[in-house]
Amino acid sequence: MTSIRQIAKLAGYAPSTVSRYLNGSGYVSKKATAKIQAVIKQVDYMPSQIARDLSQGSTKRIGVVIPHTKHPYFIEIIRGLLEASKSSNYQLLFLPSDYDLTLEHAYLEQLHAKTFDALIFTSRTVSLNTIASYTKYGNIVCLEPVTSKKISAVYLERTVGYTDLFTWLKTKHCQKYALLFSRNEDQSSTFLETLATFNDILGPVTYQTFGQVGTYADGQKLFQTLSQANFDCIVANSDELAVGLYQAYTQAQKQPPVIVSQSKQLVGQFFTIPTIDDHAFLLGKKAFESALGPAGTNLSLATTFIDRTKKELP
Repeated sequence: MTSIRQIAKLAGYAPSTVSRYLNGSGYVSKKATAKIQAVIKQVDYMPSQIARDLSQGSTKRIGVVIPHTKHPYFIEIIRGLLEASKSSNYQLLFLPSDYDLTLEHAYLEQLHAKTFDALIFTSRTVSLNTIASYTKYGNIVCLEPVTSKKISAVYLERTVGYTDLFTWLKTKHCQKYALLFSRNEDQSSTFLETLATFNDILGPVTYQTFGQVGTYADGQKLFQTLSQANFDCIVANSDELAVGLYQAYTQAQKQPPVIVSQSKQLVGQFFTIPTIDDHAFLLGKKAFESALGPAGTNLSLATTFIDRTKKELP
């Protein structure tokens, strides 16, 4: 591979002159520029982008850790990130994790190695303490509330939408609830916020949680389990999942229980399923802006309950 020193020798100039030309970091005469350009064309030289980024102190890239795209929440976040990045000079690197701790650590190490300038965790398994220890290498944004002032946070005030949803459900006098999640575990801030608000508003009622669901097909598969347990209310985590369940009940000629949802989607409107708009598209846009801003920024977005039984929204 041709080096800067070899180009300098062929051009008859010092390596520092060639380096200034390649990096645009200082004065190079027109004569030297023409000679260096001719040599570069002759040897078909292509400078290392990584080396150039390191010399300039910026990669113009932002890493985005995303567990999967099975749920519309993550798809909308990606759309928001892409929309925000279009008017910038930054590239997005999407880093699939599937909540693998080893992978998430590897992505933090890539931030340390200056592979990108900032890192966004749309969801995570790695601890916040570990994330905070890497903020000295670049801005890290988490899409959840954090206590560390080192970590930037852009997150949903889910309690706002949940409060209205569960208050609405209280009027239905249901006694046995199925609560459906992408992750039904304590590491999920969504799981914890849902249960806290649910117990606060609906009090001593029977409930069971189910995880690793979110699609129409998941709803069809979960139908047998839920119908046999005779739940009289199902709180789904996506409109697509809610519709899958609703159709499974009707296809089996069984009366569907009360079904409500989250992650507002068009398909849920056709079945007048009450839902929560989590504004994930806007969340993605704000996460991108935060990644380019000062470290430790904090921004919350309130979710919105939509009662589609009152009227259909456009």
